[in-house]
Amino acid sequence: MFTRWAVKVLSFDKVGEGTKKRKKKKTRWRLCVTEMTFIIIASYHHNIYFVIFFVCYLHPCLHLAEISFRVWQCGGSLEIIPCSRVGHVFRKKHPYTFPDGNANTYIRNTRRAAEVWMDEFKVLFYNARPSARGKFYGDVSERKELRKQLKCQSFKWYLTNVYPELKIPGPNELVYGQIKQGNTCLDSSPHPTGSAWPPVMARCSKKQKHQSWIITKDDTVEQDATCLTVTSTHVDSRVYISSCLPNDIKQKWTRVDNSLQHTLSKLCLDNQIPDKGLIVKQCNSKSKTQSWFILPSSTLIRGDHSLR
Repeated sequence: MFTRWAVKVLSFDKVGEGTKKRKKKKTRWRLCVTEMTFIIIASYHHNIYFVIFFVCYLHPCLHLAEISFRVWQCGGSLEIIPCSRVGHVFRKKHPYTFPDGNANTYIRNTRRAAEVWMDEFKVLFYNARPSARGKFYGDVSERKELRKQLKCQSFKWYLTNVYPELKIPGPNELVYGQIKQGNTCLDSSPHPTGSAWPPVMARCSKKQKHQSWIITKDDTVEQDATCLTVTSTHVDSRVYISSCLPNDIKQKWTRVDNSLQHTLSKLCLDNQIPDKGLIVKQCNSKSKTQSWFILPSSTLIRGDHSLR
């Protein structure tokens, strides 16, 4: 649910290294799932399969999508069985209505989940969804008491043991969002198997996780532990995405007006030749291909969203 810290209710990411290591050598194995908006439980008894659906949004007591956190933090697990034959048909629209509207119901439900289960990490949810701060979310005292009675784990435990691959926004991160030029945004896809690959410019879409970037106080432009990198100081050198390295000067960028200047080469990020990919060129404050703007998804530290 909070894979991108409240950008989406549910999203699927690549199988993490921890899950790969847990994979057994036999054909049939299980994938752990960090979050689901519903659960399907299948049991086998006397040659009969029993399948039970739990739809979290419609639960009369919950009124929220918290069941995944509750299962994991209270001793259970969620798993996908790749060899199973249980399917789900995604509808184009909900077959039911929301009394307060879809958006308001979503914000209310996710805020309730954050208040009950995320502990001190709920601030990341509110930073990502500032509109949720003033949203009425009802009484969750009964849910908190249930968590206490069940002696459930902390959200820090969840992050450490269930989803260690999730990058947690830290105090060093300035702004999280899309980096835009015209109608296109900086995009990290396609993701090859190599250790470095060039970014592209693609049509802006808030549903594209490949367009979510973090600009840090250490002057790096990051996405999921990878950074914008320039290995050469020559004009027209290509820009790549590679694993972030501590204090690597080749991954440092200085914000000058609306430009991003590579700290080592003093050249600016440029999209002058779209088919060639992003390059660095002599800085020109009047160049439209060197002008970049931030569309913030969340403000992690108070500050200006522009590239100044």
